[in-house]
Amino acid sequence: MKGVGTAEYPILTPRLGYAEQDPEQWWRATIIAIREALEKAGCPQILGIGLSGQMHGLVLLDQRRNLVRPAIIWADQRSADLLPELRERVGLSLLAQQCGTAPTTGFLIASLYWLQKCEVETLARAATFLMPKDFSPL
Repeated sequence: MKGVGTAEYPILTPRLGYAEQDPEQWWRATIIAIREALEKAGCPQILGIGLSGQMHGLVLLDQRRNLVRPAIIWADQRSADLLPELRERVGLSLLAQQCGTAPTTGFLIASLYWLQKCEVETLARAATFLMPKDFSPL
């Protein structure tokens, strides 16, 4: 390994139990980290670049691929009170079979269900649902 770069970005907590991030800040942090890694490596021939990212959460894009709202990330707890209703409505055994796990706060299905109940207008503006690791402004 020739060079490593890192960059930080905040977790937004607009209310108790909420955990959100701005996906545009992820992108800016990616650029900073790559530049830092290249600088530390002394500009060798690049054979590969490794990145890691968070998987669980929800990013909403509109039809023009613009962000609809900040991403709801894995640490978010706002859907906790809705989990029993979600499990009953969809069926826990079906969810476990199809998803490999029961719905959990901060995961995509629980966040979508919360939006359906609490931010109907926001969900109506969304054309694409992504996990955080799949977001790219390009």
